[in-house]
Amino acid sequence: MNADTEKKILEAKAKSGKDDILVVETDVSGCEAAAFRVPTSMEWTRYRAGSADQNPITKAEASRPLVYTCCIFPEPAAFEAAIADHPGLVETFIGELIEHAGANRAKKVHKL
Repeated sequence: MNADTEKKILEAKAKSGKDDILVVETDVSGCEAAAFRVPTSMEWTRYRAGSADQNPITKAEASRPLVYTCCIFPEPAAFEAAIADHPGLVETFIGELIEHAGANRAKKVHKL
C-alpha cells in the first residue's frame, strides 16, 4: 500500500470515528486497498439472519449489504465499480469482515 492510499485510509478512519479498522489489500484496480469498520450489533444481526441457512444465494445476498455498509474506503463509487468488475471480492471481504467482527477469534477453548 502506498503512502497516499494509507493517508486516505487514515482520513476515512478519522471521519468514521472508529478506531478498529481492517484493511484488506487486493490486486484489483480501483480497490487495491479496502478499509472496513466493525459492524454494529444490528448490522451483524441482519447479516446472520440473512445468512443463517446454507443456501449460497441467500448467503451472498446477506453478505453484500454488510460489506458495502462497513466499507469506509474507497469511496462508494470506486468500491461499487470494483465489485461490479470482480463480484467475487464480496466473498473475500466478507470472510475477513466476519473475523473482524469477532467471529472465529477464540484464542483458547477448554473443556472442564
